[in-house]
Amino acid sequence: MRRFEFSIFCEPKGKARVRFTKLGRPYTPKDTRDYEEYIRYCFASAYPVAEPLDTPVNITVVAYLGIPKSYSKRRVEDCFNGVEPPCKKPDIDNIAKAILDALRHVAFADDKQVILMKVVKAWHYVGHTDVVIEEV
Repeated sequence: MRRFEFSIFCEPKGKARVRFTKLGRPYTPKDTRDYEEYIRYCFASAYPVAEPLDTPVNITVVAYLGIPKSYSKRRVEDCFNGVEPPCKKPDIDNIAKAILDALRHVAFADDKQVILMKVVKAWHYVGHTDVVIEEV
């Protein structure tokens, strides 16, 4: 049973909606394309010779949102004690979509292979995302 575990060292972002040109052609915004490319880079850095899995997979994503510097010491304490949950952007489903789209054909053949996915948002001093992909 193969297992991939890696981190994305930047503030978690969600997948942005498709935009349209004046001629009606759809495109993905540059910010989202760059973020997905960085996710692929982080995976490839951790597993340079990995072959995409072709079996069912379970994925666990923990998105650590950076605590804003403007928060008081009391509010930071509340964040870490669970009094103030991380109910801010990006949405949890958009975080998952960005990661799934970025890792398709890299960590696994297609996102239809994902049979269980757990996505959690939590506070941290520095924003980052931990990803675990397990072969079933």
